[in-house]
Amino acid sequence: HGPDHPETAMTLNNLALLRETNDQPGAGELFDRARRGAFRHVSRVLPALIENEQRLFLKEKFEPDVYMALSWALYHPDDPEVVSTSLAWVANSKGVAQEAAATRNLILSEALDPKLLAIVRELQSVQKQLAAIAMTLADQSKAEQRLARINELTEKESQLTKQLALATSSDGDRKEWIETELLRKAIPPDSVLVDIARFDQFDFRETSTENKWKSAHYAAWITPTLGEGEPKLIDLGLADEIDALVQSIRVAIQADGSAKGAIQEKGEAEAADQLNASMKKLAEKIWDPIAPCVGDAESILLSPDGGLWLAPWSALPTGENEDLLIKKYSLRLMIRGRDLLTERDSMVKSAAPVIFADPKFDSSATEKKTAIEAVLKKLPEKDDGTLRSFSAKGLLPKVPSLPNTAVEASLVGPNLEKIANGKPIAYQERYALESIAKVLKRPKIALFATHGFFLPSQEVKKDELTGAMGSDETRSVLLDTSGKPLENPLLRCGLLLAGCNARGSAVGDDDGILTGMEITTIDFRGTDMVVLSACETGVGEVKNGEGVAGLRQAFQLAGAKSVVSTLWQIPDRDSAIIMNDFFENVAAGQTASEAMRQAQLKRIESRSSRFGAAHPFFWAAWTVTE
Repeated sequence: HGPDHPETAMTLNNLALLRETNDQPGAGELFDRARRGAFRHVSRVLPALIENEQRLFLKEKFEPDVYMALSWALYHPDDPEVVSTSLAWVANSKGVAQEAAATRNLILSEALDPKLLAIVRELQSVQKQLAAIAMTLADQSKAEQRLARINELTEKESQLTKQLALATSSDGDRKEWIETELLRKAIPPDSVLVDIARFDQFDFRETSTENKWKSAHYAAWITPTLGEGEPKLIDLGLADEIDALVQSIRVAIQADGSAKGAIQEKGEAEAADQLNASMKKLAEKIWDPIAPCVGDAESILLSPDGGLWLAPWSALPTGENEDLLIKKYSLRLMIRGRDLLTERDSMVKSAAPVIFADPKFDSSATEKKTAIEAVLKKLPEKDDGTLRSFSAKGLLPKVPSLPNTAVEASLVGPNLEKIANGKPIAYQERYALESIAKVLKRPKIALFATHGFFLPSQEVKKDELTGAMGSDETRSVLLDTSGKPLENPLLRCGLLLAGCNARGSAVGDDDGILTGMEITTIDFRGTDMVVLSACETGVGEVKNGEGVAGLRQAFQLAGAKSVVSTLWQIPDRDSAIIMNDFFENVAAGQTASEAMRQAQLKRIESRSSRFGAAHPFFWAAWTVTE
């Protein structure tokens, strides 16, 4: 099979299982060889697979092997060699699915050669036909013909995708495995990397084959820079319990801030004090076990996973004095630890900043068409359904207008001009169009003040997986537990722009719904910052073991350096104050993370002096991912 083939990785994992009880170093070496081989295979082969082949491979082959290796590491938290080696397994396996999808989209969008263009057009035609079938309700009397047609088109799609990948691949594009030492050298002084993974736990002591897989856990790898001590591995406990706690706190924070919530009824100080009891419980689970390993570090580089992306980390009470985490540490969120080594091309020239605000969600097709022609001088030609979300179209409610975002845009305009040395271009009302967003070229800063959308996570049916991978059947779609086709998470999050309420009035491929997948095809190389200011734009599709497949990752995969977003909707006035201070701090030369921290600390101080406390509702929603 060759050293990188999935079957080789499986064999190495099985050998490691046999050695686990009496040859720990030997088992570790075998797990490591399996992880490296799988990484090479994934980076080379995955972009050449069609979407459903990617998802099948990752769910059936890649994820279980990663989870088994990480479970083994969790058995040996006191062995420095195991902890150090497994840190690289985490760093090199997060975010794999989204990166592969984005690479594939880049191949499609940058095909300039006439032969490649012909393949791309044929591929898009096939995908459009598949998309059309997926959108239509199945006629039971024609189920066999429908399935045969799906299989025929899927086979064609697979062939064309492989042709395209072969024609565009080169050894120079291959991603390198990040060694632990290299990762540690990239950690700045006075900083620690806290890399968290959520994974199903494999029980090496369980004798029954059926019961070897146990409930998911969260584990944290805490890593100082090279020469400042060794990495540590901490088991944070059952993932479902922690996720439930995070969710209950998010609900409580937003309930406190509602029209008849605790802040209005009891006052901010009492409401904050009441919330603190729940926040302490969360801190006991996700921060207190990590804190002793942080040492004297001043900055935390945090790469969460799963539901921990949704936790209000900066508002956690820490230590005996219960100081807020934000007061003790500078916090920088990251999709993956390996992003520390991502080099941005400093030679890339940026364009003027752009602002999308107060979109006219009810724009008709005629109005949209006129607006698109006025700005772009032409209408979008293709209608390629592969990057759009059919679930989104069917499930999203009509959204209300956001007139206050126009005020926000006018307030931040001068600061954007100062930072970017150029007057921002504002697209508002009927001109806040998906078509314009998709042709952006490297704006220095991009601000989207609009609604974000996030569809619930899909869980795959277990019998779907075993059936799909264990037979020769050509399967076109994986189904979730409710029987619906499994979509890429990047199709299940996005931004809503002009005309999104007018369903069925798409102009070309502009339906007013800008999906995460579409965002990955926009050129944000040279973009220092994307700011997402509106409804819960930070709450992306969270998925075990893949970092976040939300808007933050979509923008960063497209080249953006940092993404500013919110975990919940906050009052317009507080949002405007924090954003104004944030941009002033950036203009003064602070990094995005530090600029946000200082803006939040100022807000905490201001509210504390006025109301006796600063409830997290008003300030803790803002996060910066760099």
